[in-house]
Amino acid sequence: MSFFRDKHSETGPNSIKGVLLLFCLILTIFLPMGKVFAFICEYNILKLHCNVSDISFLAISYGFLNVFLLVFSIYAGVTLWKIRYNAVRTAKIFLLVYFGCSIILIVLTFFSSVSSSHRSFLYYEAGKSLIFSISFFIVWYWYLCKSKRVEFTFAKTFR
Repeated sequence: MSFFRDKHSETGPNSIKGVLLLFCLILTIFLPMGKVFAFICEYNILKLHCNVSDISFLAISYGFLNVFLLVFSIYAGVTLWKIRYNAVRTAKIFLLVYFGCSIILIVLTFFSSVSSSHRSFLYYEAGKSLIFSISFFIVWYWYLCKSKRVEFTFAKTFR
């Protein structure tokens, strides 16, 4: 039994641990690494399946959106990890932006001129990406809204 308790131990958990720590790790490390890997893979797929004129436009679009998401992801993760003002709000905005950018990337893929033999492959990849984006958004947005740890770690004025 501990004689020293922090001031919030009576009301619930109030630190970056458990699932909240996992979310911070995803935002600051795993998602950025995944974005770099995805960009490399997407560029190679575009080289194989698209006309040369479309590669530059799609690669620049994919690159810009992926770099934007990478930086925003790290920022949102660090603000959560350091328990900063509006950190939960920043993370929720990131999730909305991430979902929106995923839809933009899918729309760009659909409007690219792809040979008919490779079109079904790119549509399949776009569908997988959309399912992941929807799942990622729903799971983590719900967690930020309903988690007791988030509620106790971030005071109402900090959310």
